[in-house]
Formats: sequence, structure tokens, C-alpha cells
Amino acid sequence: MGKKPTRKPATQEGQSKEGGTKRQSTVRRHAKVTVSQEEDGTQIETQITKKSAATCEAGVQALADEFLKIKLMGQTNIPPKTAFDANPDKNRYKDVICIDQSRVILTWPPIEGSSDYIHANWAPVRGEKKFICTQGLSLFSCNSMFNI
Repeated sequence: MGKKPTRKPATQEGQSKEGGTKRQSTVRRHAKVTVSQEEDGTQIETQITKKSAATCEAGVQALADEFLKIKLMGQTNIPPKTAFDANPDKNRYKDVICIDQSRVILTWPPIEGSSDYIHANWAPVRGEKKFICTQGLSLFSCNSMFNI
């Protein structure tokens, strides 16, 4: 096969009024990359179609789980979250964790067998005031909210 001729970048030159400076700019033209021109030979459209079909077949929950898995992959040095992991029904969101170090521990009312967990953390603030951050209530955490 013969070699394709290469295009040189187009240049624009101009000069302002008397005594002005000369300006030159280069406009680069990029060739469109088509599926058949991919370096590794894969066909992107086919891959997208296959992934879309697999995602639709797996369902929304599987897609959400995959997203969370990928999101958490990059996170390192996550503080301990033992209570969060032990109470999945009381956590509204899987990706908003409640760390053990600053979590609010429910001590009232002292009912044997009741959980001391609510998805809430003490937040540091200036001064003498104390501040608690908690996630929106769920069906399983509503009663615990009044025990804070």
C-alpha cells in the first residue's frame, strides 16, 4: 500500500498597524478515529452493546453493587466501621459509612438486647457546643432517632 500524504498544520500570520508585532498561530487538524482503526483491534461498538445487554440482564441492583465496588476500590485507609457493617438494615446508604471512632452510641433507654447503633457521628465544632450528623431516617432506624 502506498503511503498517505500527511497534512501540514495550517498557519495564520498577521501584522497589526504600523510598528505592531507579528503573530503566528498554528491550527492542528486531527483525523477521525474509526472503529476499524483502533490499535488493539477491538470493536468498541460491539463491546458497548455486550456490556449494555449484560447490565440490563443483571438488573439495577447488580449495577448499583458494581458501581459501589468500583468506587470503594480506590479508597484506602478507611477507619474501622464495625458497627456500620454489623447493621446493614439501619444504613440508608451503603457508600456513606459510619466510622467507629466518632459514632454516636445509644445508651438510652437501657433495654436488654436492643441495639446501640444508629448511623450518626459526632462532628467536631468550635466552642462548647456539640453537633451530631446523621443520615436520613429509614424504616429500621426511625425509633433509634428519638434515643439520641
